[in-house]
Amino acid sequence: MDLDIIYYEDLIVNKPNLQIPHPKRLERWFVIKPAAEVAPDFYDPILKKKLQVIARSAVCDVAIPTKCR
Repeated sequence: MDLDIIYYEDLIVNKPNLQIPHPKRLERWFVIKPAAEVAPDFYDPILKKKLQVIARSAVCDVAIPTKCR
């Protein structure tokens, strides 16, 4: 079983076998969009931005702005 912990409150863990928030959370629009809908005022503890702001700035269905193909 593989369990991805996207966020756990404002906890930041950076160990070889556990990283919270999930390091690829911003590359996964299917994670950020619903999270922003459920908890728009939640702050990403690393970026220090609200999820609604992160989701609004998304380009090409990824939360980190990238060039469209």
